[in-house]
Amino acid sequence: MNGATLEQQLLGLGKILGTWEGNLTRYDPDAKVVSRQPTVLFICPSESSNAIGEAVPVQMKARLHRVTDKTDLKFNIDPGNPVDKGTVYEPNSGSYCSGSVTLQTADFSVCELGINYCAPDGRVLGRRRLILMFSSEHLKWFSVFRERPGQQSIDTPLPYVPDEIRDNNAVGPTTEADISALCGKWHVQRSIFDVRNGGKVSSRTDAYTESRMLNGRRMTFQNDSDTGSASGEVSSDDRFMVILVEGRAPRRMVILPGGVSAVYSVAVPKHNEDFYTELAWFVGPDERHVVCRRFEGSTWSGVTFSVEKRL
Repeated sequence: MNGATLEQQLLGLGKILGTWEGNLTRYDPDAKVVSRQPTVLFICPSESSNAIGEAVPVQMKARLHRVTDKTDLKFNIDPGNPVDKGTVYEPNSGSYCSGSVTLQTADFSVCELGINYCAPDGRVLGRRRLILMFSSEHLKWFSVFRERPGQQSIDTPLPYVPDEIRDNNAVGPTTEADISALCGKWHVQRSIFDVRNGGKVSSRTDAYTESRMLNGRRMTFQNDSDTGSASGEVSSDDRFMVILVEGRAPRRMVILPGGVSAVYSVAVPKHNEDFYTELAWFVGPDERHVVCRRFEGSTWSGVTFSVEKRL
């Protein structure tokens, strides 16, 4: 692996260990709330697990407890080589992207994107996760988890979520945002992971400045690193923006509570179309973290992690 070793990937994976308290909101493709409830997610090493590198377990077990339903989903995590399983981790923060490596080849496909917000010492202060479920033709639903670290044990008989975050969208550092919060000039620092080379992953970093301007109901995105631009048509209720990029099918950006935005396509693209899904999180009024899962011709091609800071 050039610039993205297996050990680095596993260090990123180690950031997901622990207890995560928060809530889960499920949305339909039009971003209308279908259901909402508190959740506790436990991820810990299996009892017999050995370690790789700096104490990263070879195998892990997980338990997702839905508080309202009083139901548990238990499963094992066998990291292996994460890229072989459709997953890439950002080594420093543990932000990640996982899911199906192809679209349109099964009855359903899944994309999961996760952003960790870390303190200077590396501790995770909060995180956001986006899960999208597609049929072979269209988006069926998507869910957003808003979570923070907790102290409960995976063996807790009846896990609970503290009252202050049961129905709170501001779990962990966050700033509520709307379409207009995107406006201005932003410095974007990216870590780009490509997986097109026979399943191997390579990585590189770059930076650029992007200007975002809102004129009436149209927002333009101008990247100073090239001559291209994109634009978006904002809905009358300011919740949606349809993003138009030359040569690509339209994408929908939806602004959600808790400083979250998601970009997706309602229809699964044709085999010859590029495709991406994106999760972004305003961790403060002038800082936004983004993870983007990219496809080329319906085949997974890579992941981009970005940190944007307003200039």
